[in-house]
Amino acid sequence: MNKINSVQIFSGADGIKKAYRQSLQTQKLDIVCTSENYSQIIGSYFDEEYSPQLLNSNIKTKEILPDSPDNRAYASKKNQTKNQTGFVSVNKSIETDLLIGDNFVIQISYHKAEPLALLITDPELVKSAKFQFELMWRQADK
Repeated sequence: MNKINSVQIFSGADGIKKAYRQSLQTQKLDIVCTSENYSQIIGSYFDEEYSPQLLNSNIKTKEILPDSPDNRAYASKKNQTKNQTGFVSVNKSIETDLLIGDNFVIQISYHKAEPLALLITDPELVKSAKFQFELMWRQADK
């Protein structure tokens, strides 16, 4: 892990898992999930460990997903009061996730050659990410 002021870089699958675990330390989590091939990097961790922990916690989520039958089926199984979901059209492969918590932003790249996660705690960057998320959320189909 490298740390430069308020940015930490987590490398590889283990680093990404560590970043996901840190995302559970918040009251509210806004998510933009465009990755489809994450399991090629982190295996079953997301589906079998992280997602159940998140959905069974007290963390309120808003999640923006690519509009697809699979994603709509996934969203229909969630408590839509606590875990809201919006959908957007995505016409290209974008293997990234974005998580915005109370006082952090996590950006995850599932680039096959060099997967990594960035944990950003700079207050201005967090505020900016929250603003950008709200703009996307307003445009998402709910």
